[in-house]
Amino acid sequence: MSRGASSGGVARSGGEVGAAECDLEPARAQIKELRAGRDTLKAAVQRGLGAALETAGVRELTMRISELPAHGERLAAEKDTAVIGMC
Repeated sequence: MSRGASSGGVARSGGEVGAAECDLEPARAQIKELRAGRDTLKAAVQRGLGAALETAGVRELTMRISELPAHGERLAAEKDTAVIGMC
C-alpha cells in the first residue's frame, strides 16, 4: 500500500504521489512568501505602535513639566496663606 492509501483510502502509485508533491511545491513557496510578508508587516506595525507610544509619552511628560511652575506657585501661595492664618 502506498502513502495515498492512508490519507483517503485510495491507493496511489508512486508516480501519482510524486505528481501531487510537485503540485504542492508552488503552494508551499507561496505560503512561505505570505508568512514572510506577514512577519514584515507585523514588525512594522509593532515599530509604529512603539514610536506612537513613545511620542505620546514625551508629549505627556512635556505637558506635566510645563505645569510644574504653576503648581509650585500655587503651593507657595497656599503655604503663605496657611502661615498668615496661624499668626
